[in-house]
This record gives sequence, C-alpha cells and structure tokens, in this order.
Amino acid sequence: IKTIPTEETKESITYKGWLWGHNTEDMTIGQVNTHALYEQIETAVDTYARSWHDEWKKLFGNVREEMIEKLSETITNFEKEVKSPSFKDAYYRKLINRALEDLRNNDYLAIGDVITEYKRQGYDIANQKFYPSGTEDLQEENVQKHIKNCFEEHNKNIVLQFRILANGIKADIKNEISKNLGEALKIIGEMKDSFAKKLTKEGEEHLNSLEKDMGDKTAVLEKVENIIACVTELENLYK
Repeated sequence: IKTIPTEETKESITYKGWLWGHNTEDMTIGQVNTHALYEQIETAVDTYARSWHDEWKKLFGNVREEMIEKLSETITNFEKEVKSPSFKDAYYRKLINRALEDLRNNDYLAIGDVITEYKRQGYDIANQKFYPSGTEDLQEENVQKHIKNCFEEHNKNIVLQFRILANGIKADIKNEISKNLGEALKIIGEMKDSFAKKLTKEGEEHLNSLEKDMGDKTAVLEKVENIIACVTELENLYK
C-alpha cells in the first residue's frame, strides 16, 4: 500500500480568536477511508499468503515427482544391469512410495492462522482515524495548512505500520516454509540412509558371488553409487 484512501468529512475545529478567546466552527478536512483501507490490506494479505501457498505446492510437488520418477528409473536400470538374486527391488519401491506419501504432507503450508492474525493487525491499522489537534493556538488562516500537514503525517505513519505488517507476514511464512522443508529433508535423509545401508549390503553380497574380473565388480559398485547419488540429488534439490 503506497497511498491511503481518503474522503472528506466535516469536523468541529477550535482555533484562536482574532482578538481574544477561541472560535469553533465546522471545517472540511481529509479523513482516512477506513473501510476502503481495510479492504486493501485484507486483499494484500490474502494475495501474498495464497500466492506463496500455491507456488510452494507447485514447486514442492514438481521437484518431488520429478526426483521420485528418476529414482524409480535408476532402481529399474540397476536391477536390469546387475541381475543379482540378492537385489529385491520391491523393498526400494515400497520405500519410495512411503517417502512419497510422507512428503505429500509437506506440500501444504499451514498459514491459516498467519492470515487471520495479519488481517486482525490490518484491521487495527485501518481503523486509525485522523483526529486533528494543536489548532487552539493558531489563527484561522493557519489552521487548514496545519491540519493538512498533520493528516499527511498520520497517513505516512499508517504506511509505515503496513510495511512492518508486510515484513512480519513475510517472516512468518518463511518460518513455515523452513519448517516444512526441514521435515521434508528429514524424510529424504531417512530414505537416503535406508537406501545406502541396504544397497551397500546387497552390493557386497553380489560382489562376493562374482567370479569375474574386476571390471564387473567396479560396474556394480558404480550402480550402487548412482542410486545413492540420486537420493542425494533429491535431498540437495530441496535444500
């Protein structure tokens, strides 16, 4: 919000009399249009929060599906090329599916409370009406200029408060994203550890059964490392 919606209203203003005492009369002054301002703030909060939610879901989901597909393909290729009786791809596919389901829970940003809180703050900001003061010691010809200056300062303060609100919602949504990301990385890390542990064991068993040259053994080890590297790539992408 760069400008504050305003409207004209009449207020009783007291100012210094020409010779003595004070005079009071109704004057037309600027006033904050609180309804229009709150609608602007509410829309800004909704738009920012929802756009983050939708973009996170899209980004998170796309990366997840892309890497799970790549991981499944790597497992299939490993199975075809190694042809080891000790290798059971069902274990890995089950692990992939479980991790996929667990990760699915992290594509939703739980920001409903954040939206509600910042709308409440926005309501408080929007309802700060302008009340002119400091006119009692001014002559009539100086009153309008004084009121105008005070009104401008009042509106600048509202803009400043909105910027503080905007920084706050950015920080809170960032915290929620970090929380989701941390949970996702934990799931991926656990999957990576399980893959590495079991693949290493199966790779060693298969190597022990080989009676061919060292080239075959090297090829098997490379395939094992390829799968582990694929999970690491998934982990790094989310980071």
